Formats: sequence, C-alpha cells, structure tokens
Amino acid sequence: MQYSSHTPGPTFGDRRNSGFNSFKTEGAIRFSSRWTRDALIQATLDPGIVRISECPFPVESPPDVRLAFLVSSEQTTEVRVLCEHSAGEFEPPPNVGRAIYMAKSQVLRDPDLTVSRAIWATRHHHVPVPHLVAVTRRLREAPGGMLVTAFHAEAPLILAMACIGLVNLNWQGLPLGDITASLRAPGRLLSTADSEENRYATNSCK
Repeated sequence: MQYSSHTPGPTFGDRRNSGFNSFKTEGAIRFSSRWTRDALIQATLDPGIVRISECPFPVESPPDVRLAFLVSSEQTTEVRVLCEHSAGEFEPPPNVGRAIYMAKSQVLRDPDLTVSRAIWATRHHHVPVPHLVAVTRRLREAPGGMLVTAFHAEAPLILAMACIGLVNLNWQGLPLGDITASLRAPGRLLSTADSEENRYATNSCK
C-alpha cells in the first residue's frame, strides 16, 4: 500500500480552522468537518491512546476519504482513515500495527458521540487549584475509579480535567451518568488546546 505525500485540507472555515489541538496531538491536525473533528475528540478522550498525529492517506484510498491520522498506544500504532461510507481494514504501512477505514456512521454512533461532545464542551472550565488538589486526593484513594456523578456540582470540572489530560474517563459505550474517573498516569503533554481551534469550535461547530 502506497501513501501520498499530502493530507486532505479543510474544506470549510479555512481561515478560522487552524486545526485540532489537544494534550495528545503532535501539532495541529487539519479537519474538514464537524464529524472528522469528533473522531479526533474521541481519540483524545480514549484512555488507551497516548499520542495522535496527522499522517498521509493511502494513494489507493476510496474517493470518500476525508482525513487520516495515526493513533499510538503503549503497545502499538494504528492508522485511521476517515471516510464518508467506506469501512474495513487495509494493509498498514511499515512499523504500524493496524490500518482501518472508519466510516462516518461509526464516529457518529451514540452514546459515544453525545457523551464525547458533552465532555469536550467543558474544556474551557477553569479548574481552581484547591479543587484540583482535592480531586487528586480522592481519586488517589480510589484506584478503581469513581463515578463522576459522585462529585455532584463539581462534575463538570472533572470532565474539564479529562480534556487537559489530568484524569482518565471510562466513557465509551456508557451514558453520561455512568462515567467513571481515575487518575491519569503522569506524562508529557504533547500540546495544549489552541485558542484558534477553540474559537472555531464555538462559532462553527454548532
């Protein structure tokens, strides 16, 4: 399988869309629509993924390809090629464990779509230092994790902490009320949330 030397660029909001940034990305990743950005959000919030980077897409990709990116875990790496309809595995490039075409319908599947958007919507919340210290202490005493709802009115701040890489959330396949939080293992943050991406999300992705 051959790979092109370029990646699909934004198809709308070019001047405002400087790309998606999170604590797991190695620089801004350009995206073409809200649903491709949703895929990047879901990868960011996945506790099993430690790094996300943009990558070239296969030359022989189907015509409905929209974005390609690489996700890395502690054990392996995977190329994800987002497509409007195409899905399935294909031959990965060298030193990559798996390569898949991921259809739009997979990204937009609930409850994961609704829950990931709800979590990411809290990323602008300011987390006071006393709250940070108190939450860290409580989670350290509960290595198996705690229900986010156990924090009552402070639950949105727990979600905000997940958006900046301070806690992990067990959220996939669960309704919002059943999400559990645990401390994230210390590690280097690859980048911080970019204000341009944040403004783009607020103004254009409603």
